[in-house]
Amino acid sequence: MRTVRLVSLVCGWVFGLLSGIAEAQLPPSAAPQAPPFLRRTHAAMTVGTRIKSVAMTGSITLYGASRNASSTFSFTADNNGQSRFDVYGSSGEFRTVSGGVPSGSGVGPNGVSYAVGAQNPMTTSAWFFPALDIASRLVARDYAKSYVSRETKDGVVVNHLQVWEQANGATTDARTSVRGLTLEDIYVDEMTHMPVLVAFNLHLGNGGLSNVPVQIHFSNYRRVQNCPVANHIQVYMNGALFWDIQLSSASLNY
Repeated sequence: MRTVRLVSLVCGWVFGLLSGIAEAQLPPSAAPQAPPFLRRTHAAMTVGTRIKSVAMTGSITLYGASRNASSTFSFTADNNGQSRFDVYGSSGEFRTVSGGVPSGSGVGPNGVSYAVGAQNPMTTSAWFFPALDIASRLVARDYAKSYVSRETKDGVVVNHLQVWEQANGATTDARTSVRGLTLEDIYVDEMTHMPVLVAFNLHLGNGGLSNVPVQIHFSNYRRVQNCPVANHIQVYMNGALFWDIQLSSASLNY
């Protein structure tokens, strides 16, 4: 009996040792990788079609320090990196990417014009319509991607991914700076693969010296021309609700 027990203990110890060695030798590729999650999300949002542009309208509540205001909005974007967002009677903004260089202009609620900084990750295109935004991030030569963890956001189990611009050919310091300026956190529903939350920093002023945390929450997905579109979008800035958007119509151009 002692012999059997001793053999069992030795076998168990050897098995545990070998298991630990095997686990330690697993290649890095065995860990979750971000690109498959992004490709799955893009496929789920587009249902295998190539969306060229989107147009959306609806109601919006703007939350201010002294008072809140309600209005209507229109939003258009295409897969070339152009987007336009107008809040009627309040403000508007146009963004574009030409030759890989982003730019934009806008008019604030006070009627003052401003330039959209090229360092802002929102510039690429449709942050109200993540299908176009994620499509641009799939280009491996332009964007690096990382899988962070499995988490819970807005009561939903999500996969947390990070995406940032590559800055190919730049120095190490420049690449680090570009990564900090363009880093986006994308949280996708583990079951539906739909984006639940996109987070980044909005950079105000020259050189991106001021970082304003922005979170965009997507919910109430409904089918539009067979593609799921978020009908409720909430934008938080510095942790406070800034815009609350309810979609009333949307159309897709294939």
